[in-house]
Amino acid sequence: MEEEFSKDEYIVVLPSFEHEVPAFLPNYVYKQRMDYQFLRPYYDMYGSGTNGWPVFEAGRTGIYRAATWAEKQAYDRTGRPCPAEEIGMSIDSYSII
Repeated sequence: MEEEFSKDEYIVVLPSFEHEVPAFLPNYVYKQRMDYQFLRPYYDMYGSGTNGWPVFEAGRTGIYRAATWAEKQAYDRTGRPCPAEEIGMSIDSYSII
């Protein structure tokens, strides 16, 4: 069975991910809209709720981490992807999934 992101999981894309695209910026918090093997957030950076990113697979190491409690709260306040760095936390201080 393939690994999956869980519905409503909060995910931070790390800057080390080599496939940067404008719809999914690094150091932003995204919220997964369904159980699926790749990133399919409620909203991407353009506000699309139907977009997904097949290159960004669950289980790949060094490309994402779980969001912190404060980052989850910030996302919930805005209802959209939000920059993790603006929450006053260092990306380097968290373990990478």
